[in-house]
Parts: sequence; C-alpha cells; structure tokens
Amino acid sequence: MISHQIHYFIPIYRELSKIKDISFTVIYYSKEHHIRDEWNSFEGYHWINLSKSNRKFPKFFLNAIRIDILKYIWKEKYDIIWIHGYYATTNWVAIILQSINKRVSLLRTEDV
Repeated sequence: MISHQIHYFIPIYRELSKIKDISFTVIYYSKEHHIRDEWNSFEGYHWINLSKSNRKFPKFFLNAIRIDILKYIWKEKYDIIWIHGYYATTNWVAIILQSINKRVSLLRTEDV
C-alpha cells in the first residue's frame, strides 16, 4: 500500500513481480502523481486501482479512511502487506486487520 507511484520503487516492484513464489500487488491510494513520460510507471508489475483511487491522497492522519482499500485487504487475506508510511489512518487499520487475520504487516517510512 502506497500513496502514489514513486519512481525509485517501480524497479523494486518489477523485480518482486518476477519472483515466481510471490504473488505481488501494489495498492495505490491515488494515481494523481505523474512520473516522467519516458517510461510507464504502471508496467511490469501488478497493481490495482480501486474506485476511489482517482481522489487525492489524504495529507493528514485523521483524513478519510479508505474503506474500499480495507475491504479489499480483508477479502484478499494477503500473507504480508508492505505499507509505506504511518501518516494515514487507513494504514493503521490495515495493520489491525492483518493482525486479526494473524498475518504480517511491514511498515516502512522515509520521514525526516
């Protein structure tokens, strides 16, 4: 789960997608961020665009919870979810859902 496409993560996503033992999907909160036109940031890996993914990403912790993402995570029951950032309530609720399902969450951030 990540807010938008980040250019230096795309190669990592593509490499993870090549591993046969991993079923890898990126869940974007938003597709609003544009990366250079020289290459397509959505090619080479599986990603999903949920119905509200065209909305802007919430900038603050208590902004709208993305129920569509949480329902998707609950339904799919991923063994591991890799969450980028602690800044959104949805991320923390996703961690709780994973815990209820006795599954793993990885929380990563780059805040300075």
